[in-house]
Amino acid sequence: MKGYHGDEARTQNSFDGTWFRTGDLFRVDEEGSYYYVERKSEVIFSGGEKVFPVEVEGIIREHPQVENAVVVGEDDRVWGQIVKAFVVPVSGATISPDEIIEWCTGKIASYKKPRIVLIRDELPVAEDGKILRAALKEAQEDDD
Repeated sequence: MKGYHGDEARTQNSFDGTWFRTGDLFRVDEEGSYYYVERKSEVIFSGGEKVFPVEVEGIIREHPQVENAVVVGEDDRVWGQIVKAFVVPVSGATISPDEIIEWCTGKIASYKKPRIVLIRDELPVAEDGKILRAALKEAQEDDD
C-alpha cells in the first residue's frame, strides 16, 4: 500500500518508516497464535482505564432477550469517556436500559458497564454487514 487516496495526513500518520500501522489490536496465546481483538481507535478510555468494546458487547449479547449490541465511547467531562450501548432486542422482546445495566453488574468491572443504554430496532450496517460505529457515535440522540 502506498497510502490513503487523497489523504496525505492520514498516510503519514499510518506509516512508521516502511511499516504500515493498521490500528488493529491482537492478542497472542501461549502457543504463539494471534487473534484479532479490535481497532485501537474503538477502545474507550474511562477514568484512566481501557474498555474494549468487544468484551462489553459479548456480555450484553449473552442476555437471552438481546439479539445484537454495540458499544461506543461517549465523551464525559468527569470520566473522559463513558460506555454507551446500543441494544437490539430479539424479535417480540421488550427490554429496558436498566435491565441491560443490571445484567452487566457482576459480570464485568463497574467502569466497563454502560452508563447509557439506547434500545433500537436495528443498527446501521455497511454493505458488508459490519456495524457502522461511526454513524452511532455521530448520531444526535433525543433520548440520551
